[in-house]
Amino acid sequence: MRNNRRPSGVKAAILATLLAAIAVVMAEPASADPSPRTTGHIATRTLSEPKEQSPAGTNTAICFPGATFLERTSSCSSGYIRLRFKDKESGATIGTGNLNYSSSVTLDPRNRYKWTDEVTLRLTELTIPEETLVLGDVGVNCGACLPSPGNIQRLVPNTKRTYSMVISSPGTAIVTDLQAPFVTITGPALDTTSIQIGKAFKVRCDNTERMSPAATGGCVYPDAVPTYVLSTAGPYNEVASHVAWAQANLQNHWGKKGSGPALQRTSKKDLIKANRDTACPKSMPRPPGQNCDEYPFASSLQGASNNPTDFSYRMISASQNCQEGSIRKSWYNANRLFEEEKFWVEVTSLPTNAAPPTVSPFDDDDDNDECPV
Repeated sequence: MRNNRRPSGVKAAILATLLAAIAVVMAEPASADPSPRTTGHIATRTLSEPKEQSPAGTNTAICFPGATFLERTSSCSSGYIRLRFKDKESGATIGTGNLNYSSSVTLDPRNRYKWTDEVTLRLTELTIPEETLVLGDVGVNCGACLPSPGNIQRLVPNTKRTYSMVISSPGTAIVTDLQAPFVTITGPALDTTSIQIGKAFKVRCDNTERMSPAATGGCVYPDAVPTYVLSTAGPYNEVASHVAWAQANLQNHWGKKGSGPALQRTSKKDLIKANRDTACPKSMPRPPGQNCDEYPFASSLQGASNNPTDFSYRMISASQNCQEGSIRKSWYNANRLFEEEKFWVEVTSLPTNAAPPTVSPFDDDDDNDECPV
């Protein structure tokens, strides 16, 4: 957009141009000077390092200023861009400002054709004349994806502007794209400049059958390793207690973050059966009302057939064991875990109702013949 009105106090022969962001400077520790480093006429983007992800499925983190996080189906990136304005003829700096931003993305694991990115911009500490209008538009760079059109808004100093975009990943193939928003700055006395804001995160979309309706597919962040949570104070307390014991006592501490390797998902029926038969052979007596629970899970590559000397089994409530298995299969799908993808297992003592995700489990994997169909 252009406006032919001559800004007051600025000579017609002199135009101000906003330099593109050509360097990225990561935020310094809290004890350091928080001011961004600049050299010459460089506009510097500053942002925080990604924080450790929360257990997948919660998606409750808030994208507050300075936050950067990555979960299985949500992300946040925030920071600020140091703007420097210069006289086009002399090159002298005539003003500065900060453009504070946040980008909060919510993917839909059951619909690849509709996910969202809410971007906020706030222009602060502007030292150029107020009558020099600064306009901001927001878009998304993400390869094959299709974002909704942006809308240009005037960046009034110290006023938050919000841009809500709906994004689609067309087609039905498995597609992995780097996704990052960008802001385009312009104005009557400014050259147009586009700058990436926030971090670029990898998004994977697919239409895998049995994981969700094939017609809609879904999207996740594949670099975010999700965490399956069990509670010793929840409805599957016997399963949780067994997993806690196994993670503490098995040599490899399977699936326990910070202590052992992550588990890896498998949907191969032959491997699942071999894991179950190794840990819980049918010849093993079952007390009334109980069946055999194994860890690592039979639906993991680390199951007993692949680790015959480092697994655990325990007789527990049959109803608990079967119900938890169904919940876990739904959780696999809610996180769109492909074959051999990693996941963690966390046992907590916090109460939980372990409500199942609203995603149907696989129809034909991890079938346990001890559980009624």
